[in-house]
Amino acid sequence: MEKLVPTAEIAIVGKGASQLSLELKQQYLANMLVVFSEELTETAPILQGKTPDSKGNALIYVCFDHACQKPVSTIEEAISQLPYLA
Repeated sequence: MEKLVPTAEIAIVGKGASQLSLELKQQYLANMLVVFSEELTETAPILQGKTPDSKGNALIYVCFDHACQKPVSTIEEAISQLPYLA
């Protein structure tokens, strides 16, 4: 499975990160690791260098093998960045 669909490393940082994390986890998505923080933190390597938007609202970073795509603000946008089997 890992060769066909790599593990998504998803970091969510900012106000509302907890709620976005819950919404994302309600979707059935294989091979996904989700980490979140309402505030800036460097405690978890996956959260290092990740920031909220200019108003402090949460941004979602979808990463694969430590390389992240453009941060987005909605679950729909994040899901669109995930690979899927057709």
